[in-house]
Amino acid sequence: MSLKEHTYSVLILSSSESFNAILDNILPQDTYPEKHFFSSFANAEKVLEVKSYDFIIINTPSQANVGIRFALNACKRNNSIVLLLVKSEDYAETYDKVAEQGIFLLGKPLSKQTLLATISCMVSAKERMRALTNKVHLVEELFAEIRLTNKAKWLLIGKEGMTEQEAHHYIERQAMDSCTSRKKIALEIISRYK
Repeated sequence: MSLKEHTYSVLILSSSESFNAILDNILPQDTYPEKHFFSSFANAEKVLEVKSYDFIIINTPSQANVGIRFALNACKRNNSIVLLLVKSEDYAETYDKVAEQGIFLLGKPLSKQTLLATISCMVSAKERMRALTNKVHLVEELFAEIRLTNKAKWLLIGKEGMTEQEAHHYIERQAMDSCTSRKKIALEIISRYK
């Protein structure tokens, strides 16, 4: 699947109308159909309590610490990819505070091309994160199925006097015969002996 087929949601926190207009212009509506602009940290914070975004772009005001705190909290709360824009003179100090959290950082002023290139990198990072998250979910589901199957096996061992191999074979055979998953068979066995 091409990245052009994906859509992303973006929270933009900036009090600069000109910066907001540039971002609105360079983020195409078909790829970024959900762009929410905020000028207040408090309002953006309230929205993040109930909604998550693929990307968060923070154009820090003169007090960079407020933007840094917001960026760090946003990273802890959800799987958003965060871009923090700070004054060039604050870049080195800010980098030490945010780099370990995976926050993208740019010094201001910056060119439109630099901003576009960084957003492209953020898209790549988001897709990599999405793929890894999917793998984690698959592994978690596999472990859950193994736990249920083991629980069902122990019930068969205890209640039916089967050996572990016999219990395992029984679950496998039931799953094959009924064209269903081992998980479903294990759940049926567990509910039978409750």
